[in-house]
Amino acid sequence: MREAIILANTDGTPSKILFDIPADDSDPDYNFNSLGYWSIKPQAELTPLTEAGTQILGSATSNIPQIVFDGSLLGVNGGAGLIIDNTTDVVIKDIAVVNFQGNTQLTGIGIHITGASATGNQIVSCYIGVNPQTKLAAPNQRAGVQIDGNAYANRIGSANLPNVISGNGSNGSAGNGVLLLNSTKNAIQGNFIGVVPVSYTHLDVYKRQEKISLLRVGIVVLRSINLVIMPPRVSTPSELSLIHICAWKKFASVLMPLLIQYLYKSLV
Repeated sequence: MREAIILANTDGTPSKILFDIPADDSDPDYNFNSLGYWSIKPQAELTPLTEAGTQILGSATSNIPQIVFDGSLLGVNGGAGLIIDNTTDVVIKDIAVVNFQGNTQLTGIGIHITGASATGNQIVSCYIGVNPQTKLAAPNQRAGVQIDGNAYANRIGSANLPNVISGNGSNGSAGNGVLLLNSTKNAIQGNFIGVVPVSYTHLDVYKRQEKISLLRVGIVVLRSINLVIMPPRVSTPSELSLIHICAWKKFASVLMPLLIQYLYKSLV
């Protein structure tokens, strides 16, 4: 995976990173799991994505990713799973990102979008902080997704391509679903936050996996402006969660009606 990212960064043209995987465990180098997914377990943080227009396109069965980026071999300060650094129009789709540890501003993050030139990037149809097959928490310690460094106009999810952002937070540390820090005009739309869909054909049915922790927050907004945050796909929730907004700076976000009622905390 590292070599694919390096090549995409240096070939001077938008690239697609695809996964040619077998249908079974015929090649053990792919870390095939009997549940039907393949794990990529880097031993050092992957190279950041820096080339405009790069697409990482995983594969999915019934909208459930089969490619898992797993940070469990990186230790307590394992960095981030995937980093989009000062570039534009990157697409990450049909990937799961789990088990990245650390609680500094740069570690313990599933997907990190950063830099004033980071714009137009999209994260869609991903599982972040939860195992896509077992539906159990596989936490990124600090945040599922973090957008910072004056990054602007990026999109997390869409009405038709929602992410599942649940289960983040471990080792006694708060795990935010989405953390917006010093960023502008980013959109969060249609995601499953703190819940896991049982079936994409029955979008009003969800399966809770873990006890809710009071430290976990679905979306944190810190020193960020002009955001568009639309309700996640949650029906008749039984517990109230929070969108936590602090350090207002000419805050002009658009919060769709009843957002607070429809936002769950991330799972433990």
